[in-house]
Amino acid sequence: MHTYSMYIGGEFRNKKQQILIENPATQEVFAQIPHADESDLAFCLERAKIAQKTWQKTSFKERKQLLQGISKVILENLKNLAELETKEIGKPIKETLFVDIPLAAQCFEYYASLIENVSFPSFFNKDAFDMVEYVPFGVVGMFLPYNVPLMLFGFNAAAALAAGNAIIVKPSELGSLSLLELAKYIDELDFPEGLINIITGEGPIIGKALAASDIDMFSFTGASETFKKIFESIKRPKKVISELSGVNLAIVFSDADLEESSENIMASAFMKQGQMCINTSVCLIEEGIYKQFLELLSKKMEKIKVGDPSSALTGMGPLRSKKHLEEVVNKVEEFKEKRAKIIKGGKALETKGYFFEPT
Repeated sequence: MHTYSMYIGGEFRNKKQQILIENPATQEVFAQIPHADESDLAFCLERAKIAQKTWQKTSFKERKQLLQGISKVILENLKNLAELETKEIGKPIKETLFVDIPLAAQCFEYYASLIENVSFPSFFNKDAFDMVEYVPFGVVGMFLPYNVPLMLFGFNAAAALAAGNAIIVKPSELGSLSLLELAKYIDELDFPEGLINIITGEGPIIGKALAASDIDMFSFTGASETFKKIFESIKRPKKVISELSGVNLAIVFSDADLEESSENIMASAFMKQGQMCINTSVCLIEEGIYKQFLELLSKKMEKIKVGDPSSALTGMGPLRSKKHLEEVVNKVEEFKEKRAKIIKGGKALETKGYFFEPT
């Protein structure tokens, strides 16, 4: 079993208390990560504040080069990072290898190119002189979900770093390994020590402590109910950016291309086993094409291959954990009690791993 260290204050740190990481496809425990406490967070925050002051004074040219360095190491280690996310989370390898991990690299490349063109305009008239100055917030906390941790690290961290902030990343305990692996490569780059931190642990403990700390801003991506708990931990005003769970609606009218729309809806609904905030959750079909569209969608669902997520032929892997599987099973039973009709699927697979039929 592999033991991963968290990356805080410019050093790799481990703890006696560990969180076990299970492969959801095989139910094998194959890794463990540290369970941080508040002393780890205090150390992390102190070093981040020092590093941020140095980073704020770093030229845009140098920031650009270092952000491009992160993009480069992600792509150089693409296969390893993709396989690790697939093993830990259960996503099909074709999603991690061709979409999720490359998107993270693209984010760092994008913001590296963006800051190259930042200007500080000034305006003169006979009575006054005005100028625009961009000032970073300081230390930014980031709460990341388990479904696409490295991709969302790119979405959040690249912009924050480009703007001159230090970052403290709290990934989900169900999706930490790719970030901890990436930290090994980032450590070899010439960033100020303590500028980039990845602290691991359970949300109710270290997550709430991070929100309650004197970070200057935080972003949160995840479930609405979890965000409420995190938000309640805030002890002083700070800027908050959140992307929360929701219900995404698709509507198909009779003049639509049914082949294309059914393909798009199927891809959206079953991507990441339905464990994405952008998945299609509800679909409204115009009455005149309802039966035809349902038959078309059902036939396409039959072609989804459920199984080993490390196989290039797999279209759906397992749900992330036993708890996630039980929640889906219970939800289907709840719909049945309300007289919902199950057209296709509706059952957990009788096999090892947390697999559920496309439904």
